[in-house]
Amino acid sequence: MKDSSLGSFLQQLRKENQLTQKELASQLHVTDKAVSKWERDLSAPDISLLIPLAQILGVSTTELLQGRRMADPPQAETESSVAEALRYSDRQVRHRLRRLWAHALLLFSALCLLAAGICLLCDFCLSGRLSWSLIVLLSLALAWVVTVPLFQAKVHRVRACFLALSLALIPYLLGLWTLLPLPLPFTLATAAVSLAGLWAAYGVCRKLRHRPWRAAGAVLLLTIPVSFLIDSLFPALLSPPVQAFPTPEAGFSALTTLLLALACLGIDYARTHRTPPA
Repeated sequence: MKDSSLGSFLQQLRKENQLTQKELASQLHVTDKAVSKWERDLSAPDISLLIPLAQILGVSTTELLQGRRMADPPQAETESSVAEALRYSDRQVRHRLRRLWAHALLLFSALCLLAAGICLLCDFCLSGRLSWSLIVLLSLALAWVVTVPLFQAKVHRVRACFLALSLALIPYLLGLWTLLPLPLPFTLATAAVSLAGLWAAYGVCRKLRHRPWRAAGAVLLLTIPVSFLIDSLFPALLSPPVQAFPTPEAGFSALTTLLLALACLGIDYARTHRTPPA
């Protein structure tokens, strides 16, 4: 690795400012692993981060781009031109990404319409009426409503998808209730438990976003009580109620989920407490 590389220059500046990788990452709203990759020249900072990165490290954007300190600091006009060029380039990249997301949404919508048309045609041709295809249509509509924010939201895409799911889940289950012989109390209770579990999982992932293995383990542990609760709702809400006992299949599923959760938490522990190389 050359001394003039961007990675070694970033590492030098970070140490001069007495910052850890985690502290620098926190100020830039990225992960410490991203900073580590920058310093090892495995990747480069996003163009939108160059100006704030230079400000935090106390250098000009010109010096940051060149990967070295300059004997004569760039003039204010030069630095302003470089900063404006970076902002323009960032705007262009964001514009291209928005167009790409828009085209992806059109393609996804077309595929949903195609799938819906095929299901309606097959159902009518085979049975002479519309039956199971209505359930597929309802599910496709739910998928489309939940996925649209992923393509359209400018920030917090995952949160927007969860919000769309929260608003669409109860109408979806009520639609299933009209098509299938499901008890209405079971339908509403399932919606409430599912939404609570989904938002709890989202909160865990947000809280542990810098530790993906711990987040995965926590979410897997969360699915165990949620699954048991949903499985026990149906017999409990029948008229007359039926005694609910965990089935062997449910117990095996819970045990498998527990083992996967422990494996994820074990990986997180090993990665956190590993001894750095001498």
